[in-house]
Amino acid sequence: MPSEIITECSKIIAEKGLNIAFAESASPGRLSAEFSLTPDSGKILRGGIVCYEVFVKEQILNVPHYLIKEFTPESIEVTKYLAQQTAQFFNSKITVAITGLTTPGGSETKEKPVGTIFLYIITPAGT
Repeated sequence: MPSEIITECSKIIAEKGLNIAFAESASPGRLSAEFSLTPDSGKILRGGIVCYEVFVKEQILNVPHYLIKEFTPESIEVTKYLAQQTAQFFNSKITVAITGLTTPGGSETKEKPVGTIFLYIITPAGT
């Protein structure tokens, strides 16, 4: 069963005649799954892609290697690019991309510790 806030968001998206898609790294499929369980899912959900591994970001969503090398896979720069590519791929009005450091051993630093999450959301009103 989806959370109350996801159900409400889904309802509002449907009322506005919009749709939504996801690029999920830090939440591998969770957002897409939650939205798929709402009563309005058939009206609004375009799809989603789990891009947990770097090769998926590069090979499927065409994130340039230099972006990942310069900023790391868990960065606002990469998250923004994921959102832009996903919006094109799914032709979505609302697109959500999420990356982050969910476990130790990644690109964490003192300034970017485990638990840091990056969201980039594209809507008809802006980002």
